[in-house]
Amino acid sequence: MSKTKVIIVSVITAASILAVSFYMLVWLWFVSPAVERIQLIHITARLAAAEDLYRKSGGNNVLLRGYVDDFFTAGKLSLESKKYGNAIAFYTAGLEIDCWRPDKIFELGLVYEKKGMYDEAYKRFNQALNSNPGLIVYLKAKLHINAIKNKVKQAGPFTEELNIGEGKLKAKTIYILDFGVSDREMIEDLRVLLQDVYKVRFAFLGDLKEPINGFDKQRAQFFVEPLFENVRSQYEDIFSSPDTQAILVVTPYDITDGGVNFLFGKSDAQYGVG
Repeated sequence: MSKTKVIIVSVITAASILAVSFYMLVWLWFVSPAVERIQLIHITARLAAAEDLYRKSGGNNVLLRGYVDDFFTAGKLSLESKKYGNAIAFYTAGLEIDCWRPDKIFELGLVYEKKGMYDEAYKRFNQALNSNPGLIVYLKAKLHINAIKNKVKQAGPFTEELNIGEGKLKAKTIYILDFGVSDREMIEDLRVLLQDVYKVRFAFLGDLKEPINGFDKQRAQFFVEPLFENVRSQYEDIFSSPDTQAILVVTPYDITDGGVNFLFGKSDAQYGVG
């Protein structure tokens, strides 16, 4: 390559790096704050309308249901900007309108934890656990409860312990099988959270094939036992490994055991499948 070509390539490369850096700086300094300001203006207007409606209705929270997500968004923005007092007020107002939101109860717990109010944080995390949360919120709440216990030396009010089960299963590695989950990022988040909570190695194994004769068309549900049999037959080599005794199947599908309408989950400690 000639000296002239080298110079041209160097100039083009430098110009490209400069252009990308300039774009990132413009976004960081001007565009992102502008977007945030517009969002705040919109939410502020919505909250003002909610306050006016609340006042005119004589304090009827039911009429504010259409504004509940605005309160939660304002709470999250306040949390991100470390305005914890505002965040607590917004989340509390939102939960007074719609109390059955385990994810928002958990987020309110985060605010209290950030503020160093561990008693309140502990209460909110437990409240989230008892509000029938999804799996991710459940595991996050457990994780933060454990973190609070580690931060607070006096274990007086913090007596709850994690129950990993009383079975004979003592796996060194637990594999996760995906059965119908399209969100691979969620599976990875789940793997990390499980590993942090239970202090056991979790690894993603792959996708589980649909079992033969395992689906009831009339009920639109999968039966658990054919699923278990499918796991055992497909991954017999995994179970024979001395390092692995457990496989966890994660699925969004409705499952049943036949004698019940539906199951949230089921495990078989003898075979190490859940």
